[in-house]
Amino acid sequence: MRRLRYFSEAAVPALVWLLVFGSSMSMGRAASAVTCSTVQHNVKGYDASSAGYGNRGALFVNNIDFTTLHGNIFRSLFVMSNTGPADVEVGWLSTGSSPVSYFEYVTSSGSDSGARHGPAVTANSFPNLKVTAPSPANPNGNYLWKAYLGSSSFDQVTLGFNRGLLVTNSERKNNCDTMWAEFKSLDNCSAVPGGTCSWHGSYFNLACRSTNSGGEYQFNEVDETHHYVKQSGGVTC
Repeated sequence: MRRLRYFSEAAVPALVWLLVFGSSMSMGRAASAVTCSTVQHNVKGYDASSAGYGNRGALFVNNIDFTTLHGNIFRSLFVMSNTGPADVEVGWLSTGSSPVSYFEYVTSSGSDSGARHGPAVTANSFPNLKVTAPSPANPNGNYLWKAYLGSSSFDQVTLGFNRGLLVTNSERKNNCDTMWAEFKSLDNCSAVPGGTCSWHGSYFNLACRSTNSGGEYQFNEVDETHHYVKQSGGVTC
């Protein structure tokens, strides 16, 4: 969905805005926004055919001036337990400053850790992010989930599940901020022979899971490993 390749992520909407209204806007802003409001918007994809023991992909870090954001933005990968509220999440975020990786989890009782910041990531890049729990259960029945940036683990937690729904997520906290996103190299850890992740090589069936941005940003699938969130040419679900 952004494979106008490195065509600026808001070049077309910004041009229209400039021509019609004679004003300027920051690259990546929503062209239709006249006023800014605090709001929770998400566009999510998922593997509709298979649960997994891990989720990984390369997530585009927007090429914008992060200091001009009106709220926080997130791009992330989830594994969500099939039996309760528990989940794990790895991705990158900006709270109005330079973007960083993060890890977050929810326990079976619904307690949310909040975003635990990890190493910095670079704008206009595709850092590889991964979250997995391939090891056998600990003696207490919990599994060790680890979050990775590249090949290095930067955070971990033990939780009572090790397999679930794989989800991609583009999120913003203000309707003036961008949801433009690209997810590449998506992959499902579909088996754990001997306690080691066996990666399928793609999702089994990448599909739109949810869109609640009023159709302003849409889910755009390229193939089972690759999708965009952009302002036109996709689907809502």
